[in-house]
Formats: sequence, C-alpha cells, structure tokens
Amino acid sequence: MQVICAPESELPRRLDNDTKYFSLYSNSGRPNVSFIFNGWLRQLKRENIIPSILVWDFVTIALSVAAADLSCKRESSEDGWTRKIELKVYLCNPEPFRTQYSLLEKAFRFLTGDIWKFEFVNNGVQPPTSL
Repeated sequence: MQVICAPESELPRRLDNDTKYFSLYSNSGRPNVSFIFNGWLRQLKRENIIPSILVWDFVTIALSVAAADLSCKRESSEDGWTRKIELKVYLCNPEPFRTQYSLLEKAFRFLTGDIWKFEFVNNGVQPPTSL
C-alpha cells in the first residue's frame, strides 16, 4: 500500500485509488484525503513554540508513520498480517533523514512486523517561526 503525507498544495489533483493520502497539518476538505494533526500549527504559534527544522521533520515522520500504520489494514495483505507500506513524506529538509532509510525500515519492520519503504521529499509544511 502506498501512503503519501504531503502539504495540501502538494497533493495531486487526480488521486490514485491504490494510494492513501494525508494532508499534513491541515484539512484539505477533499474526499479521500485524510489529515494529520489539523490545527497544530496554530496551536504551536499560540503557545510560541518554535521547533527547529530537524525536530519538525522528525515529528512529521513520526506522525506520518502513525497515520500509515493506522490506515493500512492487515486484512488486505497477502498473508493477512504482513503489510507492505511505501510511505512518501514531504519534509522541509529531507537530507538528514535520507541517509537513515535502511535503519528506519529495519526498525519499523521489527516494531510492526511489516515491510516499510520510505521516501522523503522536499516542500514540506514549514514550522512556525518567531513573531
């Protein structure tokens, strides 16, 4: 199962039926597009919390993994248990995480019993900045 977690602006116009889509930190209002943590950006701004890009991207990965894990049903896998999850996540700065693909895939395979493949790309939602 392919899962794409992207800013609303990066979601394709035409959605593939074999892919699950998530809008990062906002509700796109589109049918067949779920969302992750709608309103969190406003909440962080209100609390004057300004995370670094590295922390922001790490949290984005973690929330995207949780969304993929919860949305991909085991019943639809070949053996009824092991899922094959291809997760594409839009980040502000994917470079520090691209060298960690193998480690992340092994860690999540161990934790979930599933086969994970990660892809991190540019143009993620920017974290809140100081006022």
